[in-house]
Amino acid sequence: MALINLQAALYFQPKPANADLLARVGAAIPALNERLRINLRALDDTAARILGGAEELFEESGNQFFLLYDEEKCFYGTNEWTLYVSFLDDYENATAVHVNPELPEPTEELTGFVWSRLLGIVKELIIQTEPSVAQINGLDEEEGGQIVSPRTLRAGALPEFFTPYTYLDQSLLDPSAARKIEDAGAYSVERLASGWSIQFVENFNVEPPSRLIKTLRELNKARKPVYKQTPMTDD
Repeated sequence: MALINLQAALYFQPKPANADLLARVGAAIPALNERLRINLRALDDTAARILGGAEELFEESGNQFFLLYDEEKCFYGTNEWTLYVSFLDDYENATAVHVNPELPEPTEELTGFVWSRLLGIVKELIIQTEPSVAQINGLDEEEGGQIVSPRTLRAGALPEFFTPYTYLDQSLLDPSAARKIEDAGAYSVERLASGWSIQFVENFNVEPPSRLIKTLRELNKARKPVYKQTPMTDD
């Protein structure tokens, strides 16, 4: 497996006020810690004040802060790593919250472990913060470049592509379409919050079956690319 840099992104439509979104994220952390039995907390005083509602400090900090992930039972030689959280206002009708794990000494094994933990964190954030879309994607370090994100988010429409993990509000995906995705070979399709949690593959580096890509293309009305991971997969 190639060494992958991972990134989660949660998209909120229509755009909420930063103060509201900060309050949602801050309120989600205690519930997340209890559910996952971890200790996710502000990395420093600046992050603690931001999570406490210091909106002006948040703006002065570039709309970003750091969290420390600490788990009593961990693997691969480390039980602490940081999560870089940033709010992006790049979309006309949505705000994106990016969550990037920053590993002390990335290894293939640690990347696989973080993929599983990031899935748990993102699912709990979805329950607590109610985005309309969420995705986890990554980038092979040897490939370079940037982790791909949707260029546009259209109100009431599917994102322009799916990623190895994708969450969609029920207004974007009906039960029959979710069943088609599951029947086509998605690793996991389940109800979550007010939508559908779809893990297309068990591990990030696995290619989805061709019949699944065909089904996604049909659902996405033949818009390309239909699925993006590392390495990029369009067919």
